[in-house]
Amino acid sequence: MKVVSVIVCCYNGEAFVERCFSCLLNQTYKDIEVIFVDDGSTDNSYMIASSFRDEITNKGMRLILLKQSNQGAGYAAAYGLLHATGDYIMCFDVDDYLYPESICKMREFLGHNLDYAVVRTNGYRVKKFNDLSDAKLFVTDESEKKNIDIFSDLMLGKTNNWAGSYMVRASALWKWYPEHKMLTSRYGQNLQILAVSAYKAKAGFIDEPLMQYIDNSDSFTNTNKTFDRLIELYSGFEKIRFDILDFLQVKDIGFRQKMEEVYYRIKMNTCISFNEKKEFDKYYRCIKNINGLSLQDRLSYAIMNDNIIYKCYCLLMIKLVCLFDFKL
Repeated sequence: MKVVSVIVCCYNGEAFVERCFSCLLNQTYKDIEVIFVDDGSTDNSYMIASSFRDEITNKGMRLILLKQSNQGAGYAAAYGLLHATGDYIMCFDVDDYLYPESICKMREFLGHNLDYAVVRTNGYRVKKFNDLSDAKLFVTDESEKKNIDIFSDLMLGKTNNWAGSYMVRASALWKWYPEHKMLTSRYGQNLQILAVSAYKAKAGFIDEPLMQYIDNSDSFTNTNKTFDRLIELYSGFEKIRFDILDFLQVKDIGFRQKMEEVYYRIKMNTCISFNEKKEFDKYYRCIKNINGLSLQDRLSYAIMNDNIIYKCYCLLMIKLVCLFDFKL
């Protein structure tokens, strides 16, 4: 049987550790290597994880417990990856939930499709565990489901990379990380594993919700809500993307400019939310200098500068484009 290495990164997640291990123990696929990395928690996360050693062993699984000083999920995943010995690799956030068939179905897909390096699944994004009343599926667009070349979409933020919703073939990952040392960043771990594995390789998709991504209000991302912290956060996500391009030696200037535009617009919209006009103008000029401005960019400018006439003009032109498919 092929072993699946599941890297679980945890920082002060004691409220979720028991549920996390329960869903791993309930997986129908049992050849699992659980690599739990405590990222400098100040609560009882590590102790609770340790208490599951016997149960994990009795299920025929393996548990590796690791500790490090607080450096962020990206560094925690990198530390875990150094200890991974499985034929397949996946990451799983301690506060999310995998359905019992999740690992089995991803493992079966890669086992039956030897020319694929990656498989992803659908899932539910929820505000509260098991409350599907307002759940949203990760992927609803049919073309996104059928796309087997997901590298560009991952890098441009056009498709998701939730931990728990993907599995990669270890041999595809070690092709780029022969010493099992991945690129590191405080701002997440999934692109460094998923995007690198998907580069010039096929990615499959299982159109079935096999996990719940819980939109935890106490997560690192959701607690960084000041303007400066959000800009720092987005800059971190942007930097790791360019680090990946440099690592893979992707020198396509046009593609790099598209990535710049994506993050200029994200930061520009953040400026609108916080009414930061000076910073908004900086990002607005950057977009203008790269590739010209879209109608939505101009509308944002009108909103930010309280220009009612220009705002009405932009809204009218956007409606015309939608109604008549004008090529402006």
